[in-house]
Amino acid sequence: MADIRSIADAETTKADEIGAAIERAILFGELPPGTMLRQEQLAEQYGVSRTPIREALRRLDALGLVVFRPNRGVLVRAPSRDELRQSIVARAALEGAAAEMAATRISDAQLELLERADERYVALTRRLQAPDLDDTTRQDVTFEWLRVNDTFHDVVLETAGMPLLRTMARSVRRALRTPPLLLSEDVQRLHGENLRQHRALLEALRAGNPRAARELMADHILATGRLIDVILDRTAGNGHTPEAARTAT
Repeated sequence: MADIRSIADAETTKADEIGAAIERAILFGELPPGTMLRQEQLAEQYGVSRTPIREALRRLDALGLVVFRPNRGVLVRAPSRDELRQSIVARAALEGAAAEMAATRISDAQLELLERADERYVALTRRLQAPDLDDTTRQDVTFEWLRVNDTFHDVVLETAGMPLLRTMARSVRRALRTPPLLLSEDVQRLHGENLRQHRALLEALRAGNPRAARELMADHILATGRLIDVILDRTAGNGHTPEAARTAT
């Protein structure tokens, strides 16, 4: 029985590693939308059985990065422009409500978690603003930056104490994981604003101010939506059809 558990644990760890590697390849455009991911090829590429590959792909499906097609395989997906817009509006409403509730019940321990996430977020943002980062390092820092940003928002969602709201908010967040937005130089414009907004939200939660927390969280997310429109408009204006604006196949 111990040997069976050891094998299962090893496969879970391998699935985590493979899932992270594929997720990174998708986020940074190495696997563009529409790419077919075949389990047998991935198993050969990573030198594993198909079991951890299937688990890794299921996790990517839960993140909204791939979609399973019966009898065809797994496709890297891209949300449509309308889906992106709807996701922003829905996320702003959901996380705004979560922040409002969190302000009435946040504990010292949860505030400490937010502080630590914010400090790490600030440090990573400063690194991303450095002009001398090579491409590989910039990708490494950006990948961690995304994780820490998710951690900050997840603490607020957890603090709200409403599991259904948390699940819904995380679901709509997935649509925003799209390479043209992540890699755009315009995203640099958000860095300074995000630092200010995170800090203001943290202070509203510390002060127990539900209205301010709700408004700050919603404005923070809607600002990202406005940038998405700018990026996609510019891409379309250059005569290119942005991948993020195509209907998922």
